[in-house]
Amino acid sequence: TVSVLYWVRREVSFWVCFIAPIPIQQMLYRAPSAVQKPSVVLSISEMLAYRDTWGSAFEEDLEAKLAPPPPPEKVPSKPLVVSENAFRAGSSSSLEKSEVLVRLVQSTLNKLTAENFDLLIPDLLQPALFEPGVADRVVEKVFEKSLDEPKYAPLYATLCFHLAAYERTYLDSSKKIRTSIVGKAQETYEAQRTAGTGGADDEEAAERLRKRKLANIKFVGHLVQRELVSTKIVAFILTNTAQSKSDIDVEVAVALVDQVGVRLEEQQHHSALDPFFAFLKKRLDDTDTPHTPRVKFLIMNLIDLRKRKWVRTTPAEVDPSAVVTAPPPKPKGVALTASEVAVALEKRPPLAPDVSPSEIKNATKKLLEMTEADHEDALRSLSTVLKDYNPAINRAAIVAFVIENLCLSTNAQPREQFLGQMHLIEQQELRAGQAWAVANSVVSVMTVDCPNYYKRLSPMLLVGLKDRAGYKAMLKDVLTVATKAIDDVYDEMEGDLQWDEAYLDMWTALFATSKAHAAEKKNVVPPLGEILDFLSQVPTTGVAGRVMTDVLSALVDTGFTSPEDLKKWHTNHHNSAKLAFICDAMSLLV
Repeated sequence: TVSVLYWVRREVSFWVCFIAPIPIQQMLYRAPSAVQKPSVVLSISEMLAYRDTWGSAFEEDLEAKLAPPPPPEKVPSKPLVVSENAFRAGSSSSLEKSEVLVRLVQSTLNKLTAENFDLLIPDLLQPALFEPGVADRVVEKVFEKSLDEPKYAPLYATLCFHLAAYERTYLDSSKKIRTSIVGKAQETYEAQRTAGTGGADDEEAAERLRKRKLANIKFVGHLVQRELVSTKIVAFILTNTAQSKSDIDVEVAVALVDQVGVRLEEQQHHSALDPFFAFLKKRLDDTDTPHTPRVKFLIMNLIDLRKRKWVRTTPAEVDPSAVVTAPPPKPKGVALTASEVAVALEKRPPLAPDVSPSEIKNATKKLLEMTEADHEDALRSLSTVLKDYNPAINRAAIVAFVIENLCLSTNAQPREQFLGQMHLIEQQELRAGQAWAVANSVVSVMTVDCPNYYKRLSPMLLVGLKDRAGYKAMLKDVLTVATKAIDDVYDEMEGDLQWDEAYLDMWTALFATSKAHAAEKKNVVPPLGEILDFLSQVPTTGVAGRVMTDVLSALVDTGFTSPEDLKKWHTNHHNSAKLAFICDAMSLLV
């Protein structure tokens, strides 16, 4: 079929083309007409003419663009007229002293946090701050800040507590700060109690008023906890609230009782509490002017809290009835007592503070060159190396840095010179510096780079000891503090077995040096029993507990005692509950 169709198509096409007249053939096979393309070839004269035209136009345009602009016309300026109330920048030297103090308080409040509280408060403790006009403005600033930032209300209340404590302790005044606090609290409460919301439908204004009332009443509660505001004022507030049916007033009163209710109960203020709780129960049953569900739940929670004797059941809830009774920080310019210095020295600075080598070199030079006549001035000049620490801690830290620097050095002459200077350093500061040097040497594993480190350090621990009491005091003040410091940072700094080895090396070197020291001064190094009594008192859960058996073995290895004496002591004391830790560690040896 395909072949037939192909043949028919071919034959028909042939005969049509052959028989058809010429016009039809021309129509079917007309040749395409030639397309006339435009010519792009220019003559030389045309190109030259075009070039001259383009060049002249370009040059004229370029000259116009590069030509400098004409100078502006000079218009005479009129002098400025200074008004009578014009702003003039002033300096703090031109301000009154009271204004400077108020600005200092405002600046401190802006920067105050729980972390820097102890650093900023001493700057405020100045007698001029408690003058009548200044005290009122200071309290006003604190109240304004507590209303604007209710989250930090406990911190601002603690500030008021320290101001009042400083005034009571160091100034002979008639409680100006406390009087100002009570007056401002009453004034703020009365102003908010009579304040309107700006209209019945103004929900935003009502919400702002509610938040400020709550912030103020909670701040008053913190002041009550710190015994700056009397509980009689709380009773007065509850009596007034018992006559109100407003959601805001009831919520404010509930928040106050939730905070200080336990204190009212302890002080037998039943005449105020009992009517108030009766009022709350009545409000729960009132159907004419009911409270919102949120306020009802607050009332029910408070009633249940009193039934539980003010014991809170939620673990995460912080009991707001805790009272701050810490003493006020020392103001600048007031010397620390001996006991206060001892407490401050226990709060050691970081084991590796940011101190430059040049400062350590300069401190070493001063300590080596000081004499009996000028040692106080030399030590005083080393009281500001560490920022944010008191002078005693600064000097103790310098002692630690110098000991570390000298023990790492191969030059024995500066160490011998420093041993002769150590008696000029105050005893507490010297012991604290020695303890920090020991702790830092263990944490930094100094023996890796300096195997003789503890051999050089041990004489610095024994220098100046005159009797056995001094030796035992050195063990307590230096090695106990160092052991606690090592345990404190063990988990934080991921301590490893190298710390245990370094701690053992320190004890081994101390026993060896003590044995040599005992040969020269027989009444200085205590006997074995007293050494073991001390070792039983060191923390048993940290680094000392892990290496105690090795420490006891070092007593024998260094010749400090004999295996027979160790076994005899164990036989006599193995039933003692007080010495159970040492006896258990010793049982592996004997």
